[in-house]
Amino acid sequence: MLKANCRTSWNSTEIMPQIHSSSYVDESATIIGDVRVGKDVYIAPSVSLRADEASPIIIGDECNIQDSAVFHGLKGSSIELGENVSVAHGAVIHGPIKMGDECFVGFNSVVHASTLGKKWQFCAPR
Repeated sequence: MLKANCRTSWNSTEIMPQIHSSSYVDESATIIGDVRVGKDVYIAPSVSLRADEASPIIIGDECNIQDSAVFHGLKGSSIELGENVSVAHGAVIHGPIKMGDECFVGFNSVVHASTLGKKWQFCAPR
């Protein structure tokens, strides 16, 4: 499901997601608001990318967002993934977040208010 964000006191502009034509979004995923999905991205079943508060959400080329991952953030923040980032099943990405290229976020991890550098920095539940 692709839809515009709702109008709020902090965001009066409705914006539809932008999905590159080479990317796959499962029909059970929900993508709301100013979400920008790059080339050759895979968005699995039950993923939620909500740019209703955190905006924009930018998913770089060749990323892999696995089943039931949730992207959301605090008002006025954003979420940005570099290229070839993998977010495993059930992870919660809560902005503000900036991830460099080739990062991996482990199964059921929660990442909040973080900056991850380029190349294989791992996040896993403790």
